[in-house]
Amino acid sequence: MSKNNLGALFAIIAAIFYAFVSPFSKLLNEHISPFFGASLLYVGTFLVALIVFIVRLFTKYKDKEEKLSKKDIPYLLLAAFFHTGASIFLLLGLQTISSTNASLLTSLEIISTSIFAYFFFKEKTSKFLWIAIIFIFISVALISLGES
Repeated sequence: MSKNNLGALFAIIAAIFYAFVSPFSKLLNEHISPFFGASLLYVGTFLVALIVFIVRLFTKYKDKEEKLSKKDIPYLLLAAFFHTGASIFLLLGLQTISSTNASLLTSLEIISTSIFAYFFFKEKTSKFLWIAIIFIFISVALISLGES
């Protein structure tokens, strides 16, 4: 399997897992606080990362990716800060809205991430991505209007 196909496969798997976050978090939110729920999300993330690390350590998989440097640390800390905030606010929001609406709103993450990458990191954005962004926005808007 080529590296591009493997990346696309991992992206699809990540999207499938991400789709389960809001409904399961809504169920979990009935029993624990949003702050504890966010910490459980991070414990789960750590455990999965640990498993991947161990598997990579004992297999012949050798990657040519660059190591983290000291200049990467501020960006890593910012990413952790914003992701923690996003998790906490998602769980707080799930206390007041349905998991369906929360899932719709998290679909807007694709749009905001793409626009953020385009403007701040000068990421190349094809016309197909812009078309997809427009369709995602329209579909989320239409479905949200039907929910009221």
